[in-house]
Amino acid sequence: MIRKILLLILLTCPTVSAFAQTDRYCISSAKLTEMRNSLSQLAPEMQRAYNELFNILTTKNESGGIENAGCVTQQDLAQICKNVWNDDTEMCEAFIYEIMTPPRQNNYAVLEYSGVLTKKDFDDINPTAFAQAVNKTLARRRDKHIQSKLQDMGLVFLEQAKQKQLNPFITVAISMYESTYGTSKKAREINNIAGLQGANGYIKFNNVPDSIASQAATVQKLSYTKELNGLANSGHYCAKYVASKWAADVRSIARTLYRNYNAILQSSK
Repeated sequence: MIRKILLLILLTCPTVSAFAQTDRYCISSAKLTEMRNSLSQLAPEMQRAYNELFNILTTKNESGGIENAGCVTQQDLAQICKNVWNDDTEMCEAFIYEIMTPPRQNNYAVLEYSGVLTKKDFDDINPTAFAQAVNKTLARRRDKHIQSKLQDMGLVFLEQAKQKQLNPFITVAISMYESTYGTSKKAREINNIAGLQGANGYIKFNNVPDSIASQAATVQKLSYTKELNGLANSGHYCAKYVASKWAADVRSIARTLYRNYNAILQSSK
């Protein structure tokens, strides 16, 4: 109902809108940033509507871009609706309601360690803080003179973990352990950052992202259980007689990564 009322106001009553100055509707830079970041996730018609809006803003904006706040008119919005949906009321109201809604606040919560090792839903994680935490954790490596192959790979780990419903703290920790924080010979020479083996020995990868994807698929297939014990005892990553030490060492790295993540998240608030 709210959306329908807003649509009616926007398209018929240019002088009666909380968002308007006469018939101008201004969009903040924060909202424009949110819209640009979400563009690839939208349906094709909504992408077209957003792009038409961006083109209008670019034309009207004195800076020549859409980085700063910009304004459109009632007629502009009506024309977009006509061009994209031929005045389909339901789709048009959704579009106008969305662009006039204040940007969402990403209030990412600090994680509790009691559940971080078993949690698999990490859609609520802050990507920027996680990427920074990975790099900060890599800084603890002994061979600091060797460039780590895992440097700046936090977002790749996070994306793979989300796709396969895995815990990114665990997958990163496994790779850090198996590749000596990205500095091992296997990591440097064949981009194998997780100790993965095939019929002919250690697998060679073209690049680190491919290796991360393969590791995620392997962990997903093995379906590790609570606190790594199931994965360690599978014998895939280590001989069973050292499984408990392997799991403990990986947990230790995951704990450090978890602490760094929370510290970075809190410092950014």
